[in-house]
Order: sequence, then structure tokens, then C-alpha cells
Amino acid sequence: MLKEITDKNINELLKNKLIVLFTSPWCSGCKKVEPFLDALSAMHPDIFFGELNISANPLTPAKMGVLSLPTVVAFKDGTEFERIAGEPTRHELERLLKDMA
Repeated sequence: MLKEITDKNINELLKNKLIVLFTSPWCSGCKKVEPFLDALSAMHPDIFFGELNISANPLTPAKMGVLSLPTVVAFKDGTEFERIAGEPTRHELERLLKDMA
């Protein structure tokens, strides 16, 4: 299960390898991506997988320039590694994780 990421805890989480799904309750595409990320999180315990609800946490998406949902952002060593805007496929997510290793 994806863990909750908020405006308050994201800076602490950036110390890890991190995959963030920027989402909102009304986003149907986000709901399609969640199961892929859940499955991949079980296969990659060294990476923190979470979701950030942009409606409840507006500061982080504004600061990071997230303009569409869903958006998946990968962080490595505290820096943005890659961003996928729109609904990524499982193949795209698997490739992203391979590139992060």
C-alpha cells in the first residue's frame, strides 16, 4: 500500500529513494496507477513509495511544478530523477525503477 506523503513530511522522505504519485480523490487515472505502484513497492523494499493528495497538500505540487494528474515523480539522493506526467504504463514504471537502481 502506498504511504501518505504530505507537505510536512516530504522533505524528510527525500533522503530516501522515493516514488511519489501526485493524486487527488477525483482523479480516475490516478486510481489506475495505484495498483501498479502497490505491486512494484512490494518488489522494491529499498524504495519508499507514496502518494501525495494535491487537494490536501497544495504547497509541494506548486513548488515542484506538477501541472497534471496523475504525475509520478522519482527522487534519488534528494533530487528529482525522472517525472512521468499522465497515466504511465506498468512497463514505464518498471523501466523507471530499473534506471533508479
